[in-house]
Amino acid sequence: MSANQQQHKRGKTAKGFDATEKVVVAVKASKEIPRTALVWALTHVVQPGDCIMLLVVVSPHSPGRKLWGFPRFAGDCASSHRKSHSGTALEQKSDISNSCSQMMLQLHDVYDSDKISVKIKIVAGSPCGVVAAESSRVQANWVVLDKNAPPGPPPLCSICQHKAPVFGKPPRWFSYSELELATGGFSQANFLAEGGFGSVHRGVLPDGQAIAVKQHKLASSQGDQEFCSEVEVLSCAQHRNVVMLIGFCVEDRRRLLVYEYICNGSLDTHLYGRNREPLEWSARQKIAVGAARGLRYLHEECRVGCIVHRDMRPNNILITHDFEPLVGDFGLARWQPDGDLGVETRVIGTFGYLAPEYAQSGQITEKADVYSFGVVLLELVTGRKAVDINRQKGQQCLTEWARPLLEEDAIVELIDPCLGNCYSEHEVSCMLHAASLCIRRDPHSRPRMSQVLRILDGDVVMDSGYISTPAYANGNRSGWMWPDRQQQQHSIPVKQASQVSTGSKSYEALRTAWERERESILRRC
Repeated sequence: MSANQQQHKRGKTAKGFDATEKVVVAVKASKEIPRTALVWALTHVVQPGDCIMLLVVVSPHSPGRKLWGFPRFAGDCASSHRKSHSGTALEQKSDISNSCSQMMLQLHDVYDSDKISVKIKIVAGSPCGVVAAESSRVQANWVVLDKNAPPGPPPLCSICQHKAPVFGKPPRWFSYSELELATGGFSQANFLAEGGFGSVHRGVLPDGQAIAVKQHKLASSQGDQEFCSEVEVLSCAQHRNVVMLIGFCVEDRRRLLVYEYICNGSLDTHLYGRNREPLEWSARQKIAVGAARGLRYLHEECRVGCIVHRDMRPNNILITHDFEPLVGDFGLARWQPDGDLGVETRVIGTFGYLAPEYAQSGQITEKADVYSFGVVLLELVTGRKAVDINRQKGQQCLTEWARPLLEEDAIVELIDPCLGNCYSEHEVSCMLHAASLCIRRDPHSRPRMSQVLRILDGDVVMDSGYISTPAYANGNRSGWMWPDRQQQQHSIPVKQASQVSTGSKSYEALRTAWERERESILRRC
């Protein structure tokens, strides 16, 4: 990646390109376009009020080569289809423009479209000549090229430099012997954790991908349902703040799930672990915002509909050494295309995080996750556990102890003593405000996760008058879709998914789905 910066006076230049910084990001349409150059410009160059021109350069037509042979952007769920567009030049140009627009929608976590303008221009010609001409025309301060950008996604953690998995690929079917080899025979040296579900071991695939292998205990009807649920949900949901499912293994009575390896453990070990270093406030803020983005994606942006995690707590928020959080453990998750999840006859979850309406009547909606996330926010601020029987009476339940203090905005009484005075009072106030809304007893008065994220970012202060139900806009990885289009496009995959997760032949259906129609999984993510 290269960049050349020049100083220019502010003022209007080319029509529609009036900004403090004028940045041209040039990419080629003759190959799969990486996002690296654009993301680098958005994160390292521009500020609110600036403007980026995404300049898509199409090489001149040559014999035997289609002028507009243009695959999707790297990272798009549809990128593996490698379809070339046909039709008139105008139609082909429209296809490219639509793909670019979808790409920008995917980057809503990276930049604020209300504050940074991105314009798309498609030009045919010599790359050097086109870039030079357009940069001169708009008097660009920066020109960012992708010609020297490293291939593939950046590492998951800047310290560990573990290879990040590629978005858009369906989960792979592993053999048990492959996973034995990757984990050194599930050796004690690679052991990570053990719980009611089974054990987790670290491993490395032949391509260098670090993995975490969850080996379920011997198959049972309940365990099979949870296993299928996790495969089903994670094959549909891919987001940088959601742990990615790389693959799975079903052999005889063995049930294994293969995830990307997250290097720095779970949030609970950093908040409550023995011999721990206190989490700095900046890390707590970053974890809260990232986890909120992951939940927002699951509730409001996933193309298959609303996914309810049902077990949101620090143990299920994994973090890197950069304190980037990823929501994990989807064994209890539920989803429906219209967000209507009904009533559960068996209440499952962790005491201290259960929403009142779910604990009392089994009513399950995404607002149950919002309540649980509010408890997590309180834990981040206070450093206290959701339930701690070692504390004196009246302080054992975090939410009940915190409610009166939240009403008084008593930051000094609520803040974790380990932080001392090393915190942002504004950010703490925003986090406590978000928590107070999330843990309201009435689920209808709790905010959506998109609203929670805005509060955490300090963009807005909300009361019950601003709380509203979700519209279920979809498509973090491949554009936004309205419910009627979503229902039409996904009616068949949703039906198949229902067959996969229930019934005595769930694994036969799962194997058939992946072996006969692997690409159909891409349409569900």
